[in-house]
Amino acid sequence: MAGAAQRKRTGSRTLVACISCKNRKLKCDEQVPACGCFVEDPLTKRHQPRNYLETLEQRVLLLEEQLRQAESGKASVPSPSSNTQSTFSDEISTTTVEGPLELDDLSSMIGTLSLNAAGAEPSYLGASSAFAFARFFKPSIRQAVASLPPEISSISRSSVHGLVSAAPEPCLLPDYQTAVQLSNAYFHNFHPQYPFLHEPTFRMWETVLEDPIEAMSSLGYDPVPLYFLNMVYAIGALLRPDLGYSAEQLYVSAMLYIDEIICNDNLECIQAILCCAAYSLRSSKGTSHWKLGGQALRQCVNLGYHRNQKRLRSMLDPLQRELQKRAFWSAYVMECSAAVMLGRPLSLHYQEIDAEFPIDIHESQISSAGIYGNLRSSPEDPPTIMTHAIHGFRIRALIGRIQTALYSDSTLKDATIRQALVQHLSDELEEWYKSRPPPMTPPKDGALAFFVSADWYEANYNYAVLQLFRPQITDMKGSVLDQTFLKCLTTSKNTCHIFRRQYFGKPMSYTWSAVHELFLAGLTYLYCLWMSPAARQISCHDQVSNTCMDCTMVLVILAERWPEAAPFRNIFEVLASRTMTMLSDSHQGKEVDPIVIGPESETYPEGLSQWMEGISDSGITTGVDWLLTRQAINRPNFSSPILSEAIIHNGLVYASGKIGLDTRTGTLVSDDVAEQTKTALGLLESVLIEAGSGLHKIIKCNIYLTNIADFAAMNTIYIATIPNPKPARVCVTVADLGRGAKVEIDCIAIVGTAITGTLSMAMALEELLDGPVMHGGSQLLGREDAYVKLWSKIFAARHDRPRLMKLLREATDGFVAITDAPGNCFVEELTEIYPDAQVICVTRDREKWWASWEAVTKEAGAGFLKILMAPVPGKRWYPTLVAQFSEQQEERFGPMTSARLDEHNEYVRQVTPASKFNMVELGQGWAPLCKILDLPVPTKPFPQANDADAVKGLELKIFREAAGRWLLVLGLPLTLAAGVWKYVVR
Repeated sequence: MAGAAQRKRTGSRTLVACISCKNRKLKCDEQVPACGCFVEDPLTKRHQPRNYLETLEQRVLLLEEQLRQAESGKASVPSPSSNTQSTFSDEISTTTVEGPLELDDLSSMIGTLSLNAAGAEPSYLGASSAFAFARFFKPSIRQAVASLPPEISSISRSSVHGLVSAAPEPCLLPDYQTAVQLSNAYFHNFHPQYPFLHEPTFRMWETVLEDPIEAMSSLGYDPVPLYFLNMVYAIGALLRPDLGYSAEQLYVSAMLYIDEIICNDNLECIQAILCCAAYSLRSSKGTSHWKLGGQALRQCVNLGYHRNQKRLRSMLDPLQRELQKRAFWSAYVMECSAAVMLGRPLSLHYQEIDAEFPIDIHESQISSAGIYGNLRSSPEDPPTIMTHAIHGFRIRALIGRIQTALYSDSTLKDATIRQALVQHLSDELEEWYKSRPPPMTPPKDGALAFFVSADWYEANYNYAVLQLFRPQITDMKGSVLDQTFLKCLTTSKNTCHIFRRQYFGKPMSYTWSAVHELFLAGLTYLYCLWMSPAARQISCHDQVSNTCMDCTMVLVILAERWPEAAPFRNIFEVLASRTMTMLSDSHQGKEVDPIVIGPESETYPEGLSQWMEGISDSGITTGVDWLLTRQAINRPNFSSPILSEAIIHNGLVYASGKIGLDTRTGTLVSDDVAEQTKTALGLLESVLIEAGSGLHKIIKCNIYLTNIADFAAMNTIYIATIPNPKPARVCVTVADLGRGAKVEIDCIAIVGTAITGTLSMAMALEELLDGPVMHGGSQLLGREDAYVKLWSKIFAARHDRPRLMKLLREATDGFVAITDAPGNCFVEELTEIYPDAQVICVTRDREKWWASWEAVTKEAGAGFLKILMAPVPGKRWYPTLVAQFSEQQEERFGPMTSARLDEHNEYVRQVTPASKFNMVELGQGWAPLCKILDLPVPTKPFPQANDADAVKGLELKIFREAAGRWLLVLGLPLTLAAGVWKYVVR
């Protein structure tokens, strides 16, 4: 009835119990289904899954796409947006792994990463992939990787959610000036590596764009030039995103013309497929270039391009003959590179090929009418584009042969034969490297592709070396020579340095091959350090740190451009950290447990799929993104107009020299060199702690003495103060240090996260008092519903003192200390409840505190949280607490400003008995705390944490937890997620 009152729903709707639960008279617990979870349709009485309708919709989408592909011809190439359909069908297949199922967390993760890197690949990953190599890492390293917190996303990146995303629309061809810039990017950077197109022909098509009105009619509406114009510009847009053209839209525009090209068995069909493969090489979207390269190669074989043209007595004109050879070798090495990266068999073995390489001549000197000019016949002749292309064909074909001989041949058992084969391939590799032409001259606007850089030949040589010797260093049945480990160690280290040199601060384009090669080099480097005592012996701490830093930094850069590459960055960072710890232990004489293959679970570990789903979305890092910044540390009373107290850069802190000055008086603490040394080291420690480092992280120390006779006294203090292992050190005598100082000390140290927050103090108090500390953020976001609600009641009772005191006793019972809000809002009441307690105020730099506070309030006080967190136990009270805290602070101090730190400290001073009030500087470390509490100073470093970092990404984490609750409340089907999970487990 129109005027009838409607009953208001007071609670969330409970899911209808499935048939199995109904039969057992159980109420639906709204958890992940543990049975078939069929429900009965009320109209038809049919038994069907909860997500029956969604499944039908997904199936219709899939069938529609398959129908479009079937209608478009026998070799249709999907657009980037349609790749999600192929992803869906590919994911149904079962994961197979070469060799015994000895998988662990690390190898499972990297295996999944390799699948992602290929762009919706079928799930076979063979011996030359990063997945297979990761199986050799010991479970102790696996545990370090497993410590990364799981970030459970509501819908997987590879789920059918991608099916319903809007497809890009076709667009017009660019204006002539922009078109030339896009084509220049293609022909100057990509074409030298895969020269399957003829640039003069393309430039002839391109000139018609000078008159955009007559362009289409000038081209005769011919699909061939229209397709290749759009595809070249699409790839150019990937290389030059600054020009503002959408690569995806140009790609989709090209797809409008592809049907009329690929329906023919000819050269243009192969070139069209290779253009699609070229696009996928440089895009995180699109069909796998392994599939497309293999498709183009099979078409070449179908037309006989893999055979010698003289044997086939070809009657084609010179241009067609050369383009056929270029297309074949481009397709062969493209498929070969992808197959090696994924550890899959080659479609065509090298022994079955007798096609010649293309002739080495400038493109402008060849046409349908004939060849004009002389061929390059001597290494002394100036190299052409084809010189570099042919040398690239040779190395990739050689790497393919290494893959076939050492990884794919399951019949090769004889160690002697294998070693002879390795030696033969190694000789060929050395011959290739010696015969390399001079590096290419980069384009005027800079190199956008690795191939045209000066380091390409060395990088591919290193890659081939690692592919050649990696089976030997992972052979657990035989003994491995130290020189083999050292060769792999040096080679992988050089690769990391090369990639940093080329990708850091340069507009280099990104490819999955680059991610794979760098990641595999980094893994090999770490593996050699774990396996070989000889490798550890020649690797000092700073060398290993620099190499790991280079690899991590490039992976950071790659992940910034491609979020899909973020898991590679995160996993390598964890492995590198674990290796650095191992190396430090090794240098202290501790025994290193060698890495061996052990019997592991035959399935993917629990939670892996959720971890993998979330890791890219959330961009989890444990402290690497800040490596690319330069930060000055300048504290009051320590800074100077002519220098910074310390500079943080590239993962290191460079501290200026310290002498034995009393910072309060500005005079020397004593004339005694031992006292000056002790004070100087204390000042160094305080600035290192401020920078997130410490004495235990010093890697290089410089000491300056005015009299060598003071060396013994200085050295005694130094040995007693600096933890083991002692850093590298230089000690020199100088004429004068100023102010009458006898010693000055500076240092370089590894840096962590800078300390600014109460979380550091809470961690320190827990260590000293051996009990739980009530740190506001940790407790309010981690405790049960009733406890968090209790603090809301405390704020509400702030004007009812008897009730307030009762609730405060209840909330603080069992804790040894309190830090941070909300506890510090009730200092006066707490000193009355605990009259023997010491009250400690921390002096901090106001600007740093304010920046940290703003980050906390911005992330943790988002306005939408109250509604979003309503169904989440414990956290549902958090938005209310934030509002109550703000109200109480405004009542006491007025509007929030950067002066609040000083206002709060003054308030604490006034309400605290003078004998219990203490003011300390956090950067001073353990000493002041231990003095106040009358406790011995711990030997371990002072804790390092930061409140802003602790809540960074808080909204995202809360959103995921709350989203999961809301999905259950609203009854959305989760069977799709379960299907993805089953696939990953299989």
